[in-house]
Amino acid sequence: MKNVFKIIIAVFAMLLTSCAGSDYFDAIPQESSAIMSIDINKSKIKDNQEMLKTFLHVKDINDCGIDLTQKVYLFESPEGYFGLCAKVKDEGDLKDKLKDAGMETKKFHDFYFANIGDSWLAGFSDDALLLMGPITLEDQSSLKIKMARYLNQDEDEGIKQTPMFEKLDSIESPIALVAQAQAFPDKFVAPLTIGAPQNADASQILIAAKIQPQNKILKIEGETFSFDKRINSSLKEAQKVYRPIHQKYLNALSDNTLLGLCMNVEGPKFLNLLHQNPSIQALLAGINVAIDMDNIIKSVSGDMAISIHTYSKDNLKMSMVADIANDSWKKDIGYWKKSVPKGAKISDAGLNRWAYTSSSNSFYFGTSQNKQFYCETEQGYALSHIAGNKIAVSSDVVSLAKGQKMVMAINLRSIKDKSLQSVTAFMKPLFGNVNTILYILK
Repeated sequence: MKNVFKIIIAVFAMLLTSCAGSDYFDAIPQESSAIMSIDINKSKIKDNQEMLKTFLHVKDINDCGIDLTQKVYLFESPEGYFGLCAKVKDEGDLKDKLKDAGMETKKFHDFYFANIGDSWLAGFSDDALLLMGPITLEDQSSLKIKMARYLNQDEDEGIKQTPMFEKLDSIESPIALVAQAQAFPDKFVAPLTIGAPQNADASQILIAAKIQPQNKILKIEGETFSFDKRINSSLKEAQKVYRPIHQKYLNALSDNTLLGLCMNVEGPKFLNLLHQNPSIQALLAGINVAIDMDNIIKSVSGDMAISIHTYSKDNLKMSMVADIANDSWKKDIGYWKKSVPKGAKISDAGLNRWAYTSSSNSFYFGTSQNKQFYCETEQGYALSHIAGNKIAVSSDVVSLAKGQKMVMAINLRSIKDKSLQSVTAFMKPLFGNVNTILYILK
C-alpha cells in the first residue's frame, strides 16, 4: 500500500511539473540589459497590431500564429541586439504567414528561422517567437546559433528568475520598462544617474518606468534604483534634493532643443551630487576650465534648466539658466580673466555679461537684473529663457511637466547620430509618430 501511495505521489508530481512547463519569455536572454513588456490589448498605442505587422513585414496579423492575448516583450540582448519575444499559438500558421509575405523558413537545431527584411532574423518554436537585429549578413550565422540556444532555454536559464524581470512584473502599466543605465546613450541617461556613488558601475544602476504614448509625446514616469542596497540608498537620498519645478523655464523643453532638463534645487546640495557624476562633469568640463562653475552652482536657489541644442564629439551647443540666491562669485571674475588658459580670454560683453573665447570653444555668461544666472554657447539661447520668449512648447508638455521634481525632454527629430536614429526607427512601429520623449522623475 505504501508503494502504491508513493507511485501516486510521483505521478502527481510529474503532472504538476508538466503542467507548469516553460513560459515563452524564457527565450529572452538572462543577461539582457533592458526589457519592456507590452500588453497589446490594454495599451493605448494607436494601432495595437501595427508593431507586429511592421516587424514581421506582413500585411495583416490575423491568423498569424501569434497569441495576441499574451504580452509582447522587447529587450536588448547581451550582444547589443534589439529583440522581440512573443507567444506562438500555432507554429504552422506562423510559417504560412511568413511564406505568404515572401519569406522562406528553414529548420535549424529544431527551430525555424527566417530572414526578415535585410537586417532582422526571426526564430521560433511551437511556443516562442524571437526577432533580433539589426544584423549584417556576415553575423547572421552566429546570431542564429545564439537564438537557437535562447529558444531552448528553460526557466532557470531565461529572464524569469532575474530581479529585473521580477521588478518589471511588479509595475502596473500596459507598457513597462526596466533597464540598466548602460543600455541608454550616456549623454541622455547622465541626468538620471545623478546621486549614484562615483564607483558604481552603470550595470548596477537601473531605470524602472511606466510608459504611455500621449499624442506625439512618449510619457515615461520613471525611478532610478539599484538592487545593490548601498547604491540604492544613495540614489533615493539624492532624489530628496529635487523640489517641485515651476513653469518659469519650461521653454527649455521646446522642440528647438535636442535635450532639455528642468529641476528645482538648492545649489550646495546639488553640487555634492554633481561631483559624484563623471558624465555631468565631462559635460561641464569645457566651461569649468575657464570659470568657477562650482561656485556659481553653489549660488543656485530655485529653478534651473539646461538645454543641449547640439551634442557631438566636436560640437557642443548648450545653455543653462538658474535662479540664484546671490552673485558673490562675480568678485572672482577679475581673477578668472587673468588665469584663463593660454590663447583664451574673458572679456566684458555688456552689463553683467561676459564672453569667453578660445581657439576651440566660446561661450557667454552673466546675470539678469532679477537674479538669474545664464550661460550659453551661442547668443540668445539662454537669454530667451530668461526673457520668457514664447518658444514652441506644447501645452501637453507644460501640463505634464509643471510641478514635477525633475523633467527631461528629448526631441527625436533633432537626433542626427546614426546609431540613435536606428533606435528611433525601432520606436515608430511601437508608438507611432512620437516627436518627444518626456521623462518625469517619480
